[in-house]
Amino acid sequence: MRLKIILHIIFIFAFFSSTYNKTFACCDGMCGTTDTCTYYNYFQESVWFPNCGSNYQIVISCEEGNAGNYNPNDPHAPWSPEGYDNTVCQYSCEESEGSSGSSGYVEETKEIYCGDCAGTSTGTGGGGGGGGDPEPTAEPTGPVYVSGSVQTDVNAALSGAYCNQASNSPLSLAGININANNIANNFNVVPSGGSWSINTTSSGSNYTVTLDLTAQTGGTNYVCSCPAPIDPNNPYVCRYTGVGSSASNVNFYLKEYNLSNDSWFQIFGGNLFSLGSVASDVPYDFCEADGSCQAALLVPPVGSSNQLASGFAIASTGNTNSLRSSDSSSSYHAYFHLIDRLNNVNSYGVNTSLNQLNYDYFYKLAENSLQAIGTGEDLEPLLADWTGAAWWQTDEINYIAVDGNVSIDESQGFNLTTGQKLVVFVDGNLTIDDSNPNDANRKITSVDGTSFLAFIVKGNILVTPHVGYELNPSVPTVPAV
Repeated sequence: MRLKIILHIIFIFAFFSSTYNKTFACCDGMCGTTDTCTYYNYFQESVWFPNCGSNYQIVISCEEGNAGNYNPNDPHAPWSPEGYDNTVCQYSCEESEGSSGSSGYVEETKEIYCGDCAGTSTGTGGGGGGGGDPEPTAEPTGPVYVSGSVQTDVNAALSGAYCNQASNSPLSLAGININANNIANNFNVVPSGGSWSINTTSSGSNYTVTLDLTAQTGGTNYVCSCPAPIDPNNPYVCRYTGVGSSASNVNFYLKEYNLSNDSWFQIFGGNLFSLGSVASDVPYDFCEADGSCQAALLVPPVGSSNQLASGFAIASTGNTNSLRSSDSSSSYHAYFHLIDRLNNVNSYGVNTSLNQLNYDYFYKLAENSLQAIGTGEDLEPLLADWTGAAWWQTDEINYIAVDGNVSIDESQGFNLTTGQKLVVFVDGNLTIDDSNPNDANRKITSVDGTSFLAFIVKGNILVTPHVGYELNPSVPTVPAV
């Protein structure tokens, strides 16, 4: 193969960029046989080249080979375009004949089967000693599509390879983009009316299909829901991997971005203690409109209507603004309690002596009953391994001291029932995660009315952005932690 790009340059530096496409031209009027077909494989590379001087043009010639990446400090050295390791290109200057513009392609040939003639079929045959048609050297080519839709997430969940939901809810957004690429192909499309389709020209596998919402316009801000964002800190980009062509129903489901799907937490039937600051921005308007949500930071226990059962926010700091239930300075303390509470509503305490209530204080109280686990490594414990151990006490509180960082998710079975009681001291960090945010199992821990679970952590307690989807205090995602 060989590629040649000609650039007529009048600037000091030139920008070379070609788009990727494939065009087949073969099998004209032919059937039942193969044809040697030529096609042009365009690709993209963006680099800067020095000017060749007056009446000269830049020529970039490419052929089979291999070299390193383009080096702008040595532009005359051969290089391989990014993603085309088997192609080597080289820059040179040639006398201009007045041409201008840029173009580039890799010209290749291969045998293509031209399809069956009318009334015939292909394949190997047998019977009576006869032979069948010869096996074709390649499959017919033609339009091959990867397609899907962009929809509002009503109740979407992962079903097999792709997300799906019972009701169809197409969403038309401006400024978004879908990209499908594999090692040899790269396609982009802008969805129209909530639907999108990409003609990959030939079948292929292992496409990565990515939705990018970063440049969306309009009055409502949408983020990825199913599939989940690639990076939890950037909810505007999500993707499927291993997509084959052809494929349909490669659907993306989105949610509106607002405080209801930003991170916040509540305390059920207890106080909130902090040596420093506490901030949980209650989405009051959204929560108040939802009959299953209690719009406050500190609320009564599940199933209780006694407003006096809700606790208080207490801190050792002297800064009153270090305790917040809203991100607005005019209402920092407005949502500590429900408005139904008549006594001490939205009260809180600062300048308190909490220094002694630290990890070492509670550790000292339990040190004679501790079961030591770990030697500094990162652990992902299963509750069943602990409850099945010889030291586990069925009718008593079990105290465990873990030396190292601990991570838990919904697959590790921290669902305490029938009077099980557990206090875990973590000499490290505790990370709480949801390993599959697209499934229906969103509770990381659970505790029935006869049981108890507590983590006392010396390091940081990290709740990943994957945790916390339902807005329903009757089934909190991380209860009793």
